[in-house]
Amino acid sequence: MKIVSVNNPENIDFILPRGHSDTAKTLASTRNNIALKVHVSRPKLSKADLK
Repeated sequence: MKIVSVNNPENIDFILPRGHSDTAKTLASTRNNIALKVHVSRPKLSKADLK
């Protein structure tokens, strides 16, 4: 796996784009008595992966 670095990370624009217009409609159409479950994942990088 190739890891990329940048010289000036302060120059990167990390602003997220506006949400899709269907997102609000989809979330509003769900039943209110069911809790929303959101799963977020990330890659697991070990020292061996970085070689």
